[in-house]
Amino acid sequence: MAAYIGVASAWWTKPTLAQPSTAILPDGTWVCDITTGGIDAQADAIAAFVIPLARQVPIALGAAVQPLTLNSIAAADLKVIRP
Repeated sequence: MAAYIGVASAWWTKPTLAQPSTAILPDGTWVCDITTGGIDAQADAIAAFVIPLARQVPIALGAAVQPLTLNSIAAADLKVIRP
């Protein structure tokens, strides 16, 4: 699973660049810390993508848009806009 946050019109990989993916547990649940530094708590958008294990998670480093390959490789996705 790959998670991203949108903060101040920029997208960032979560939880960290060193760990760009989060394991999905056998019961289908997962937990990902999206507030690992800076102004992460001010994220106005959160996105999660189910990525096949054989695929590399695309990295976002403050880009204006999420990595374009996400939609073509994700088996499922969810995006939440925070008020």
